[in-house]
Amino acid sequence: MSDLDCFTDVDAFAAELDDPVAILAQDVFHILIERPGSNPDDPTRGIGIIEALSGKVDTTLASRIDAQLQKDDRIDVAQTTITDMGGGAYQIALTIQYDAEVLNLVFVNNADGFQMVGT
Repeated sequence: MSDLDCFTDVDAFAAELDDPVAILAQDVFHILIERPGSNPDDPTRGIGIIEALSGKVDTTLASRIDAQLQKDDRIDVAQTTITDMGGGAYQIALTIQYDAEVLNLVFVNNADGFQMVGT
C-alpha cells in the first residue's frame, strides 16, 4: 500500500509514494508541523515546529523532537540539531536510524515557511 505525496498538501494529480524512505521522510515532516493534540488518530503526536520556532526557542526542543520521532516504531534513534541562522530563520537537521540504515533530513524554517531542503 502506498501513501499520497502530501508534504504540504496533495498535488493536483494526487501522486502516490511507494518508497518506504520517502514515506518515512514525509511522516517526519508531518510530526514536526502538527501541533500537539491536533491529530485525532494520535493526540500525543506533534511538535508544532512553526510555533516552537516563532520566539525564544525552548532549549528542550531538540530532545522533544527526538522523543516524538522515536515513538514511531520504524525509528530506532533520532538525533536533532537546531541551528539559529539569524533573522528568525532556523535549520533543523535530523539523523534518523531505522532498520540498520541512516536517513539524514534537513528542514529550514524561514520567511518562506517550513520546508524540507535536503536529505
